[in-house]
Order: sequence, then C-alpha cells, then structure tokens
Amino acid sequence: MAQSTALYQKMVDEAVGATKSVFNVIKEKRGGTFTFDHCKPYVDAVNKMKPIEGQSKEVFDLHVKSVNAHYDILMGLTKTIRPEDDPFIEHYQTPPILEILYEADSGFKDAMWKFIDAIAKNKALIGLESVRRYGGMYGLTCVVDFALSVGSVSNLVNRILRQLDIPKQHKQTILACKSWGMNTSYGLGGAFRAALESGKTAAEAEQAEVDELQRAGAALAVGRPAPGGDEPMPPGVARILVSARGHGDRHRERGLEEVVHTILVHIRNGRHVDVQRDDDGVVIGRVGPTDHPAMRKAGVGRGEG
Repeated sequence: MAQSTALYQKMVDEAVGATKSVFNVIKEKRGGTFTFDHCKPYVDAVNKMKPIEGQSKEVFDLHVKSVNAHYDILMGLTKTIRPEDDPFIEHYQTPPILEILYEADSGFKDAMWKFIDAIAKNKALIGLESVRRYGGMYGLTCVVDFALSVGSVSNLVNRILRQLDIPKQHKQTILACKSWGMNTSYGLGGAFRAALESGKTAAEAEQAEVDELQRAGAALAVGRPAPGGDEPMPPGVARILVSARGHGDRHRERGLEEVVHTILVHIRNGRHVDVQRDDDGVVIGRVGPTDHPAMRKAGVGRGEG
C-alpha cells in the first residue's frame, strides 16, 4: 500500500509540475510574442521525470526524448512560430511524414490504398462497433486513444489491418498514424450518431460512418496515383484543388482540401459528383450514383468552375 501511495504521489507531482511550468510562462508572457525558449521550463520539468519500480523506462524514454528532440530541433530552426503552424500537434506532423515515406517506399502507398478500400469491405464490423458505442455497451471510451481499447478508432483500425494482406511494417505504420501519429482526433461512431439523430436510417448512418473513416484515410493518400496504375488524381478533383489554392488563405486551403478528400472518397466508391466553385471556395452540389459506366471505369467525376 505504501508503494502504491508513493507511485500515485509521484505521478501527481510530475503532472502538476509540468502543468505549472506552462502556466507560469503563460502568466508571465501573456500578450507578448512567443519564442521557443519559453518552452524551456516545460522541458526542464519533463527531464525530471524518471521511472521507478512498476513503471516502464521505455515509456518514459518515448516521452522525454521526444520532448527534447522537438525542443532542440525547433530551437535550431527558428525563434518563433505562428499558433496555427504549431508542429507539436501530431496531426500536423503526420501528413508530411507520410509524403516522405511514400517517396521512400512506393509499396507503402499501395498498402495505404488497400487499407482505405478495406474499410468499405468491413462495413458490418464498422456498423457493429458504431452501434455498440452509440448504445453505451462499452461505457466511457476515449477518443484520443493509444492503447487499442474497445470502442476506439485505433482498435477498429487494428482489427481491419490484421486481416489485410500487406507487409507487417506497413500495417504498423498505418496504425501508428492513428495512434501516436494522431492524424485525426475523430471518435468512432461520430458520423453514425450524427446521421441517426438527423433522421437517417440505421443503414444510412452505417454508410455515413464508413464514408467518414474512408475520408480520413483518403486524406493521407490524396493527390498521388492510386495503386495499379499511372493515373494521377481524377482530373476534375485536381483542377478544383489547384484553383482553390489560388486564394492563398492557409485556413481556407486546409478546409478546401478536406472537401477534396470527401470528393475523392465518393469518386472511388463509384459515385458521381457535381462540384461548383465560387469566389469563397468549393461547394459540393450533388453526390449520387454514377450516371455513366465509363465514368466509374475512369474513376473521375464531373467538375465545373
């Protein structure tokens, strides 16, 4: 009992120490210009974290070395940064890292597309897990989950990957994108719940969940050739993205790329997409079954504007 009490006290002290280091800097520097050396008190607090009996050295190394690597590298690159460019947010880091991995290993890009396609093939599993989440079968669940616990996206991704015929290292990398990589903070069943409560049927809600998970996957693979061919991203979609980027607004561009990812998922699922662009960006006008066999074969949608 004494050992447990000491461990709990240590955990509290470390958490409070790290939190206070950040709070004190914000209190002192609020309203001024952020510079990376403001992070030093937090780095110092993290460096005091040491494992004791019952704790894993590897887990502590993962956190402590990561924080120090971020701090040292960023201090060597620049003095300050805009809040919207915060590189400490994992889902900002993951996409460019994946781009590098795609260039280093072309087979990995093929594996990513196989995973995206496998999401639709696991529709029954996705529907089952969405119903379990929605109905409260698992009780409280965590969106930001790294432990593959039941009811999490990481758990679902792992179950789909286990039966997929792709190299093990590719499975591990895809799984890392959703766990520590945090390419999205999406919680399993979110689209299912929203569709159901908006008046859609359970079957429609299930499809909405599949589409959302595929959209998140396509966000990681968009803009490069799909496996098994040299065709680039469908011409209608590519043109939309290029013209939208002409606005030059970083935040708007991020939102427009989300739209493009959604369009791409519909196209890959054989749906016809009508798109119109106005002065403010891109609007999806209508999504429905493809109206010509050649369009599905070519994998393109109709674009306007």
